[in-house]
Amino acid sequence: MLPLMTITEYSNLIFMLLFFATLVFFIMCTKKRHAIIQSLKKEQQKNEQLSSFMKFFSDTLSNTAKFDEVYSLIAHQIANITEAKGVCIYELQNDNYLLPVGYTEAFPPLQRSKKFVLSKPRYASDSLKYEKIKLGEGIIGETAQNKNGLLVQDTFEDKRLTEANKIIPIYTLMANPMIMENSVTGVICAINNKNNKPFTNTQFDSLKSMTKLVVLIHNILKVYSNLTI
Repeated sequence: MLPLMTITEYSNLIFMLLFFATLVFFIMCTKKRHAIIQSLKKEQQKNEQLSSFMKFFSDTLSNTAKFDEVYSLIAHQIANITEAKGVCIYELQNDNYLLPVGYTEAFPPLQRSKKFVLSKPRYASDSLKYEKIKLGEGIIGETAQNKNGLLVQDTFEDKRLTEANKIIPIYTLMANPMIMENSVTGVICAINNKNNKPFTNTQFDSLKSMTKLVVLIHNILKVYSNLTI
């Protein structure tokens, strides 16, 4: 039979239990506080990105006369914010084909071209401007049809890119549909992280945030274009 504990021993035991309970509670509060701080930092960074992007668009619209130049400038800004090496904005036409309307120089055609044989990266843009992607075909067509964003951290075994021209290899990719009132108006695609690592979920979130703004910008440019006809 175990000996009974004295009052002092009981007091010491209770003190130790309270101490460990307080320590565990403090650790949990610290972790929760850290998670809240990190979440607030992410939201602050996102708001700063959105504010910077809208200011950029306002300045660009004021200083640029041609709409095709506006989309390419926006593509460059998205590349800067998401830290992607290449970005392309595709617009869905009435014939259910997606056409590139704005892109950076480091973005290749995503379908093999029968008209162009690319031998150098600088020829990629010449071929890209003639690319037409049917709704539902390839990564861009599927993204538009499914209305879901796509993050491919490693494209090595992705069969949807095997037909693409290899003059600019694609190692990692993000794509997000442009949706207005449940209708797809286009797709924004980003390729190859500037730090040569797979795209992260944080970068993907940035692209999705930028896409929402581009949808609004797309509608503004449509209305402005109709007014100037």
